[in-house]
Amino acid sequence: PVSGGLILLQLRPSMYRTYGSYNYGDYVVTKHVSLTRPQAANNPGVFDYRKFLQNNNIYGLMNIRKDYQLEKIPLRAAHNPVVDFALDLKKKLLWTIKKTMPYPESAFLGGVMLGLRQGLSAEVQDEFRASGVAHVLAVSGLHVTIITALFFGLLTLMKVPRKFIAPLIIAVLIIFAIITGGRPSTL
Repeated sequence: PVSGGLILLQLRPSMYRTYGSYNYGDYVVTKHVSLTRPQAANNPGVFDYRKFLQNNNIYGLMNIRKDYQLEKIPLRAAHNPVVDFALDLKKKLLWTIKKTMPYPESAFLGGVMLGLRQGLSAEVQDEFRASGVAHVLAVSGLHVTIITALFFGLLTLMKVPRKFIAPLIIAVLIIFAIITGGRPSTL
């Protein structure tokens, strides 16, 4: 049995049409969905997904594959203003990318900048894997380093006192981590 924490709802690609109708803080009801425990590490020394999720107070998983399995109810949860800001910024970035670039290029840019893969077709993702460059679509420590260097340079050019530079860069990196989904490589 699963108890004592949160449940991670995973919307599958078949739910792509309805992604936009769910937002941070929405309450939902699930129907005809099984609750499972995350898989533990099978071998010593490998990544333990169950332990990773438990460190984030997540003890169960639900995979939503069809529209009828999930229904939004009109209650709203308390919001964290930092998360709200980061998710709003993410929406604006994606909207700008989609409006200024044609489809395949906009999906690629969303993947490179934000680690988003849902916009890329399965064929394109397979081509990236086959050519050995799928890691380009993953957000990594290199992204964090680039953002740190960029903001350090900008803040230095703007003559911001050194004692304020580190806290400002840390705030930007926290927002970036939220935008990219808090992946381990970003954290």
